[in-house]
Amino acid sequence: MAAPYVEQGLSKPSFLQGLFRLPARHNAVIEINNLLARAAQVTDVTADEVRTVTDKYKTALPHLHVADRVALYARYDEYALKDDEVYDEEAQDLQHLQALLALSAEQTAHIHLEHAGRIYQEQVDNAISAGRFTDDAREALQRLAKYLALSEDDAHGIIMERVGRLLNDQARRMTANHKISPDQEAALATHAKELGVNLVYDSKDRALLEKYRLMWRIEDGDIPEVPVPITLQRAEKCYFTASVRWLEYIRRTTRVRYSGPSFRFRIVKGLYWRAGDMGVQVVSKDVLTPIDSGQVYLTNRRVVLEGARQNVSIPISRIIDFHTYRNGVELEKATGKNPFLEFSHDIPMFALLLRRLLHDQGK
Repeated sequence: MAAPYVEQGLSKPSFLQGLFRLPARHNAVIEINNLLARAAQVTDVTADEVRTVTDKYKTALPHLHVADRVALYARYDEYALKDDEVYDEEAQDLQHLQALLALSAEQTAHIHLEHAGRIYQEQVDNAISAGRFTDDAREALQRLAKYLALSEDDAHGIIMERVGRLLNDQARRMTANHKISPDQEAALATHAKELGVNLVYDSKDRALLEKYRLMWRIEDGDIPEVPVPITLQRAEKCYFTASVRWLEYIRRTTRVRYSGPSFRFRIVKGLYWRAGDMGVQVVSKDVLTPIDSGQVYLTNRRVVLEGARQNVSIPISRIIDFHTYRNGVELEKATGKNPFLEFSHDIPMFALLLRRLLHDQGK
């Protein structure tokens, strides 16, 4: 008996099949399975025997569901890999099954890659789990690929996918706080080299990496300066600039309410006298109001607005806190009104820089 196949009972015809005496074509697949189950070897089942089955059900092999034929092949392919090796006899059996079930080489290669690839992937993960890819491990995987009948391209693709996944996981852990230090970056490159690969970044990854480098410099290193057209004070350095709107909360009256007891009485037709006390209540609220717009500069000493109407300068020493929002940052000052800087990009960068500057001043 061919081990992966077990004899099965035939399915009962459906009501319509019985009514119109239609053959239950799924039983053709079951009978082919039973031929394989009763055979001493897979190669003992002939194309003529399969054709006898399909003629019985008034069909042809290519008309049977591909998924059913693939399942029959996949069962033996997985069985052949049970000891992580495809022997010559098993390879011949698989070739025989491919022709017997009218499957294409592409279909059977996909099935085999799924089964053998899963075994190979596990061994690759074991080989690189220590963080290095030794020559002995490479040689062992080359032998395994041969035993599993994996092509060089498929084996190499699996290795690159698993190594890439390992390095990506390490990079994600390193940049969980959205920054990366020079030491961390060097360690990642060294790890990649030990695994036998070179780190290559696309344009999106390079931009993200540059941002994480900058984040680290802002929090832990020397903050990079940006050139600006305004005149700075002695020893003053500018770290950030952007186009902004400057807004402040201004109290405005929204409506006036009248209340209090009152009554009226008629003097003549159409004319009434209203008597009583009238209470007046003014309702007002703080409204965020645009004050100016222009360019904001964040330096190691102050926040500067070069606006269309006026220039404003707030020393860092007067800022006691700040609050970030989706569309900008509110500065909390020791005295006076708290300005709101509205801008559309690099808000986290501005907030990180301001936090560093406040920290450096001991706040």
